[in-house]
Amino acid sequence: GFPGILEKEKGSALHYHNEKNSCYWCDEWREAVASKDRVIHESSHFVVFSPKACRWSYEVVLVPKNHKPNFGFIDEMEINDLAKVLPGALKAYKDSFDNPDRNYWIHTMRYEPYHWHIGFIPHLKVFGALELGAGIWVSDKATPEDSGKKLSAAFPVI
Repeated sequence: GFPGILEKEKGSALHYHNEKNSCYWCDEWREAVASKDRVIHESSHFVVFSPKACRWSYEVVLVPKNHKPNFGFIDEMEINDLAKVLPGALKAYKDSFDNPDRNYWIHTMRYEPYHWHIGFIPHLKVFGALELGAGIWVSDKATPEDSGKKLSAAFPVI
């Protein structure tokens, strides 16, 4: 099987696709772009935005506009665009929060209807009993709209 979160994401992608005949991340990035308030940066191939359902304050995802299940399937134009957008996302965190520790990870698999994406979180708070003991994530500092506004202002011009 798949490790933890990927197994859940695979199941969620299949469930969403079966219910809506669509891809969750395709729908999510389009909704973010339409509303504009959660978008940090949009390029020709990618959208960087704060998802509606964040587990952490200032959590961000980088989603390719072209639906592909696997990161390894991106073409040369997407690679060149990603080479600009990815450092821009990291710089937005650096400039917004005095260079915080942060993590980012690529979620990818070979199965449709999955949509690969990159997740980002800055380490801005100490996790408490709810997060560590019960697995209940408390996002207590910012809404997705707050994240979009603050981080888009710090995203460099590319």
